[in-house]
Amino acid sequence: MRTKNMMRHLAWGVLGLVTQQVFSQVTQDNNNGGFGSFVGWNAGANQVLEVKNEANQPIDFYTNAIQRMRLNPTQNNTINGFSVPTDGFLGLGPNALATNTAPLVPWTRLHLHDNVLTGNAIANGFRPWMRNGITMTGHGDQMYVGHLYGPGPQDPTDAIFQWSDNGGDLNGPDLMRFVFTGQFSGAASGVNSLFGREIMQLHPQGFVGLGDFNAASVALGSLVSPTERLDVLDGRARIRQLPTELEMDSVDQFVVVNANGVLGWRNANA
Repeated sequence: MRTKNMMRHLAWGVLGLVTQQVFSQVTQDNNNGGFGSFVGWNAGANQVLEVKNEANQPIDFYTNAIQRMRLNPTQNNTINGFSVPTDGFLGLGPNALATNTAPLVPWTRLHLHDNVLTGNAIANGFRPWMRNGITMTGHGDQMYVGHLYGPGPQDPTDAIFQWSDNGGDLNGPDLMRFVFTGQFSGAASGVNSLFGREIMQLHPQGFVGLGDFNAASVALGSLVSPTERLDVLDGRARIRQLPTELEMDSVDQFVVVNANGVLGWRNANA
């Protein structure tokens, strides 16, 4: 009888260990935590820490009882009218505003969403080829930096810088700007100013501007942007080498600018 009782206790003990192994959770009573409490293994565990959901459901991360991040399961979502796979996409932001905004439904491999001012994640610039890259939404605008996969057996892949959505209406233009900054000094413009020195500006109309258009805007008191395919704000333009076509040896010509600022040619003997 004693042996049977010992075996019974041993069996219950083994069953308890197995049950704990299968159903254990990293938690404490009432989830109140305590000093030194954390979710994970301590240094003595010496094994891979797996955070998993074996069901086809997302993993959500919260602070202050607000969802800050979501890791997508295997799923499709409709974004800007396109049905696209969003498997394993990660969204990060201050909160989940609605069912079509990040971080609740991230649009690309990584989706950063900011709800400053206009918090909506504007989707009208989204295209279904925006997959392996980073999407940024906030202030009613959107940007994507990443790959564009092309068709064909050679698998061409383009690097894309895309943004939207105001070209030249009352709410725009939304510009792409290349800016260099140094130590902030409170200067009105330039490297040490709040917005730094602008090197180049791309306008949604397809205009490229070289120069500090931000400094020009500060000086004028209104927005200054490029207005031509290539618009050099100041300084000089230098071409170090012309195309390798045959030289014109019958007459010498020079590039000149007339009094109206129009570029043209003039014969050397004119």
